[in-house]
Amino acid sequence: MHMSLPLEPFLPAQRAAMDVVRRQAVLAGTLNTSGVLDLLPLIVMVLNQDRQIVLANKNMGTYLNRPQAELLGLRVGEALGCDHRHAAPEGCGTTVFCCHCGAARAILKGLRGGHDVQECRITRDDLAATSAVNFQFLSTPLSLAGENFLFVTMLDVSHEKRVELFERIFYHDVLDTSAGIHGLCGLLAGQVSGDLRDDTEILLGASARLVDQILAQRQFAAAENREVEVQPVKLGTRFLLIELADFFRRQGVAAGKRLVVDQDSADLFFETDKNLLYRVLANLTKNALEASAQGETVTLSCAAAAEGVEYSVHNPGVMDESVRLQLFTRFYSTKGPGRGLGTYSARLLTEEYLGGRLTAGSGPGQGTRFTVALPLQLPRPVSGASSGEAPVWTLTPPANEG
Repeated sequence: MHMSLPLEPFLPAQRAAMDVVRRQAVLAGTLNTSGVLDLLPLIVMVLNQDRQIVLANKNMGTYLNRPQAELLGLRVGEALGCDHRHAAPEGCGTTVFCCHCGAARAILKGLRGGHDVQECRITRDDLAATSAVNFQFLSTPLSLAGENFLFVTMLDVSHEKRVELFERIFYHDVLDTSAGIHGLCGLLAGQVSGDLRDDTEILLGASARLVDQILAQRQFAAAENREVEVQPVKLGTRFLLIELADFFRRQGVAAGKRLVVDQDSADLFFETDKNLLYRVLANLTKNALEASAQGETVTLSCAAAAEGVEYSVHNPGVMDESVRLQLFTRFYSTKGPGRGLGTYSARLLTEEYLGGRLTAGSGPGQGTRFTVALPLQLPRPVSGASSGEAPVWTLTPPANEG
């Protein structure tokens, strides 16, 4: 199907002559006199005001399997083999597709004196087989000897985007399946009697835990990607602890151990996101129970604090110094490989989304206590904070010697 061109190209069509490009290439080459740009694990380019490449680092030539000299004078989409580069006579930046291109938008911002980072999705047709790639594209104004350029870096994030997509599909599908199993278990539990009823109750509880664990992992992934939206509600401090204790007393991790809510816990109302806070305290409670021996007691408590409320989870064990120093490190765990997200995710949710602070103390005679300090009101995110344009880098090349 034929697609008509826009009345005006998204970006200007004019190009600099090759003798101008070669002069600019010599000027831009002063940035790489010591080979620093070739050491970077990124694609690095310098573009002139007509968006033509006047410098490409070694990594770009390796990535494209082309000599760097062949890239001079080309535009980004032409160098990368974008399948839309021939959709208009004037080439990259002037087609109907370019107004939706992250690279073109970042370049436009750079030409106007700004700093920008965009995701660029390109389908390449210059390979043996067509391939789709995703780049993180950064554009920053650059001044060299009074002449204006753009300093551009590109990072191939195709793998990360594929993993993100597969995660979303997996969570969606496995949640649908597990929720269906849980619903079926609920129906069975209400229709059978005797020994079978006990078995279905066990199955119902196990399926509920399965759904909860999948939701917890999905929430953690969303939190790391800064995709969680907080839902503020009024909450009673003791109510949450009682609900948490009731849940864990029925779990295998609590077998042979005591889980109690401190009788002196304050009963206060404050605003927070209940689901996120429950997830934080659940992680800490599970860790405390796992660290406790048979017959030991894990204590949940809450109290009024100077600026809000404080929850605490205490167990009588004492952490080794090496454990304490790596406590909130991602993927660090005393339980072996494949673990180590509990305390890390608890701190992430507490400090990034609940506006609070998570701390831990441990020592002989006092055991181990995790404390979650929260404000009385959930902080609202700052929106629309204006940021000035990034400063233009100004570099003066060294004078010619000899």
